[in-house]
Amino acid sequence: MRVLTGSEALKKNFDSSVITIGNFDGVHRGHVELLRQVKAASAARGLPSVVVTFEPHPLAVLAPEKAPALITTFAQKTALIAETGVDCLAAISFTPEFSRMPAEAFVRDILMGGLGMRHIVIGHDYAFGKDRQGNQKTLERLGKECGFTLEDIRPVGEGRAIFSSSLARRLIGRGDMPAAAGILGRYHVISGTVVHGREIGQTLGFPTANISTRNELLPPMASMRSWLPWMAASCRVPATSATTRPSRVGCGPSRHFCLIFPVSSTVARSPSALCSA
Repeated sequence: MRVLTGSEALKKNFDSSVITIGNFDGVHRGHVELLRQVKAASAARGLPSVVVTFEPHPLAVLAPEKAPALITTFAQKTALIAETGVDCLAAISFTPEFSRMPAEAFVRDILMGGLGMRHIVIGHDYAFGKDRQGNQKTLERLGKECGFTLEDIRPVGEGRAIFSSSLARRLIGRGDMPAAAGILGRYHVISGTVVHGREIGQTLGFPTANISTRNELLPPMASMRSWLPWMAASCRVPATSATTRPSRVGCGPSRHFCLIFPVSSTVARSPSALCSA
């Protein structure tokens, strides 16, 4: 999968393409179905499939106090989108200046001018552009004027639940990891690097691994402890406990957590770590 970032995503990259737009946090089962339909539409037309997303999340720029803790890092999101088989990911830098671009200019200059949009597939409630002006009605009008077609995908869910990033965040936040996995289509993954700690493990008599992670959304520690036996059995990682580590005395926890291992373990000396919750 080709990945376009920064100014490269705004250049002329395609003459014709099939496009979808979204934040795609978590790349949940609803996203995967949307991307499947994008692939089908691109195959039917003999055109490349392009996923347009924004980095960082728009709310992190427009209203940081309302920005959600994201399920996936950008690297994780990129890898999950690549697994769907789409041809290109265009990650547009979301800045205060970009946020003021009218939806019509975004469609004409970037989606059509730079990415060659000939067909667009959108989720049932997605909107973009300044003041969220880029909705289905706007796209239908511009499609007639500019010569592209529009496909609106109905909500995807199971039972009474509609698959959404916000629902997955709520489930992870309260530690209901099996239910979150039902939305995501996989267990929530936390990835990070083993970093130098305060060497408390040496005083305890067994090694610890301090994991520094870019993941914003961490489940409650009680739920993390509950899946350690599964991790030990399935991943051969014999961790026996987990805890968050305060960044310094008197402050709240940083995005670090600590795994405690038996003395025989070599994981605590590993440079990287990957945990599923």
